[in-house]
Amino acid sequence: MNGKFYPIFAFLFGLGMFIFMDNAQKKGFSARMLMTRRLAFLALFGCLHISLVWWGDILLCYALLGFVLMLCFNFSIRTLLYLAAASGLGILILQGIIELGESLHWWNSQQPVHLGLVSIKLDHGAAAALYASGGFFEITGLRIKDYLYDFYKPLFLSATTLADVVAYLVYYARIFGLFSLGMACGRYGLHRNLFAKIGLVRRIWTVSAIISLPILAIMFFVHISSGFVHGLSCIFLAFFYMTSMVLLANNKRTVLLVPKLQLGNAVFEAPASPRNGQRTSRSLQDMGSQAGAWEPAKGKSR
Repeated sequence: MNGKFYPIFAFLFGLGMFIFMDNAQKKGFSARMLMTRRLAFLALFGCLHISLVWWGDILLCYALLGFVLMLCFNFSIRTLLYLAAASGLGILILQGIIELGESLHWWNSQQPVHLGLVSIKLDHGAAAALYASGGFFEITGLRIKDYLYDFYKPLFLSATTLADVVAYLVYYARIFGLFSLGMACGRYGLHRNLFAKIGLVRRIWTVSAIISLPILAIMFFVHISSGFVHGLSCIFLAFFYMTSMVLLANNKRTVLLVPKLQLGNAVFEAPASPRNGQRTSRSLQDMGSQAGAWEPAKGKSR
């Protein structure tokens, strides 16, 4: 399961940003100003989390990439999809090419690369002792140092390797690619009438299953250290999970396996059992077919 849910979070972040900015714009507010404020608070929470709780934070990274994504709000669906393909799959394919060349001895990706802007040296043994018995400010400073070392390693080491540089580039480019894909789906209106587009969902489910499940089966029996293979399986397996949930919610025989499906302020609950005599059994597809997508029918929500 390692890494499989990160693409889901990133995709939903992009979709959620589009929904928020689109709704704000329709109500006459400044979408960019409101989103800038939200991202600034997210960055602040990220900094506090890094300093006071744990250096393994993702909120600051999401906030910084979110500022870039905000500039893409008015892009067309096609442009957003191109951006998602280039920054997501494109960079991942570059990593695969470099790994293939390494295995065929075409080049040495472990050769040193000098990108360091500021040199940071980390003694793991001393760091562990400091975490165990250090003071507040010492531990806070070490958390910040650990964060910079782990999340921006190529920029803060005097020398690193080409493989490391590419791995970090893939990490951030893949997040932004999924952000862009989520925003493209929002621009397409997938969230407004999801069950009316069930054919598209089935096609995505099929392609994701064909690509991800064989890779997952192979990785279960054979240890594969390839970042390209792992990244590819993570992306497509994430979409296999998401589309599987939608298909389960759309099927009257399996809808009870998905008791609640929530997006924004709209909440869908599975239809009550016919035994209680309160409501007739209706699938989420029936509810979603009325007056727009995720808006529950009047008198049926609670």
